[in-house]
Amino acid sequence: MEYEPGSYQALEIKQYPARSLRETAEGRYWRRFKTPSVVKQFGPVSHIDFCQVYPYNFAVTAATR
Repeated sequence: MEYEPGSYQALEIKQYPARSLRETAEGRYWRRFKTPSVVKQFGPVSHIDFCQVYPYNFAVTAATR
């Protein structure tokens, strides 16, 4: 087929399974994580306290005088 201006060869559109059908164990693992909360503080950190049991949360205090 020789090229002619304004003509093109149609391509076959690939069909993929729906996203829920392609879910993997790794995808489920990474989806468990949440966006961290960041609060701008103007004073130095005065104390950090960690929970030693699951879910291992922590609290941070900061203040100015």
